[in-house]
Amino acid sequence: MDEIEIIGDGAGMVTSVQAKDKTPLPGGIQLWQNYPNPFNPTTTIAFSLPKAEYVRLSLYNIVGQEIETLVNGEVPAGQHTLRWTANNLASGVYIYRMQADGFVDAKKLIFQK
Repeated sequence: MDEIEIIGDGAGMVTSVQAKDKTPLPGGIQLWQNYPNPFNPTTTIAFSLPKAEYVRLSLYNIVGQEIETLVNGEVPAGQHTLRWTANNLASGVYIYRMQADGFVDAKKLIFQK
């Protein structure tokens, strides 16, 4: 157990030990749809990892040119969210793509000024 809650009688005697609830780890790698979508100018992108992984999460324009790398490195297990702001970009459809341990997924996001 990583964490325990000790419930005592005030005299230093432990009367029971209960495990604290923890958010369970996801069963697999997942990339979620951004929200809000369409957005202006900030959106949230979420993903989950069952174990620590090297993750690359990049943003592309509609013709496939990489606009920005959002994540490029080791990320711990769990659920993760990041907020992205479309600075100096034109309104339109963009793609975000995540790679991790053989997993590849991409989603569309719409920036609407």
